[in-house]
Amino acid sequence: MLLLQEEMRPRIVHFLPTDASPGEQREDNLSGCLATIIFVRDVNEKGEEVSAYMDYAHRLKTENWTVYFKGEKKLVPLESDLRQVHGYK
Repeated sequence: MLLLQEEMRPRIVHFLPTDASPGEQREDNLSGCLATIIFVRDVNEKGEEVSAYMDYAHRLKTENWTVYFKGEKKLVPLESDLRQVHGYK
């Protein structure tokens, strides 16, 4: 398991389950040999709980993941992800 980031809210942990190193899994996802779905749960600016399923290969192609692995940026759901707003605090 690769821990990407643990935010100030103690119950929210972002992780990427894997037996391979991030570089190995990255290449396998980009080549299409592996498909990885990442589940993320967060609280938005309105205090609503938001969860999402992310296609790792798609996000790799559209974003620089170095900032996530270094903990410089929080991994959050985007409009392009399959997501749901739970609406409770």
